[in-house]
Amino acid sequence: MKPFTENELKLKHLFEMFPGWRYTREQLCEFTGMSDRQNRDSINSLRRHNPPVMIISYPGKAGYYLTENEEEWDFQCKRQVRRLARGCFRRLKTYHRQLRFVS
Repeated sequence: MKPFTENELKLKHLFEMFPGWRYTREQLCEFTGMSDRQNRDSINSLRRHNPPVMIISYPGKAGYYLTENEEEWDFQCKRQVRRLARGCFRRLKTYHRQLRFVS
């Protein structure tokens, strides 16, 4: 298992200090001093760690928060899989259209 980066540690400690507290993307940038992209990349990396740091977000609700609830974590993981599958399907349809156009 690879060690946490400095950015990941900043976020991990912030979320662990106040579990359940929602942090908006703007707040995370302010607290960590990192860009929005760096924060989102670090959050995704923390989610893939073993064991994962269960930071989740819900559509329609602002912010990320740390959960200990397995059902919420499962919902987050299933949502991510569906989102990735939709993206792959869209790209496949685009490639198919391009191949028909070239042929």
